[in-house]
Amino acid sequence: MPGVSAPLYRTLNGAIQDANNGAARKTCDEVWGPNDGTLLNCDEYPFATTDEGAAKGDGNYSARLIGARDNQAAGSWLVSNYTLNCLLDGDAFYIAITP
Repeated sequence: MPGVSAPLYRTLNGAIQDANNGAARKTCDEVWGPNDGTLLNCDEYPFATTDEGAAKGDGNYSARLIGARDNQAAGSWLVSNYTLNCLLDGDAFYIAITP
């Protein structure tokens, strides 16, 4: 799993982030049908803010509709953690999965 056995790399490149979001949204639309993003958002892993996101093209990602409020809160938390841990563009990081 990206980020657990191999690092993820943060990207500040808006074009990469947009492409990652677009690829994930395409998957969500194909699986669950289009939605307006009001109540549900398409959430993806690896994060759109990484080089390993859905647009990488290796098919090694997941995307699912989740509650918009939860998705936006998680995104804010992620960005806060980038700042708190001084992760800059291109910096590697791992994800620790804990029960």
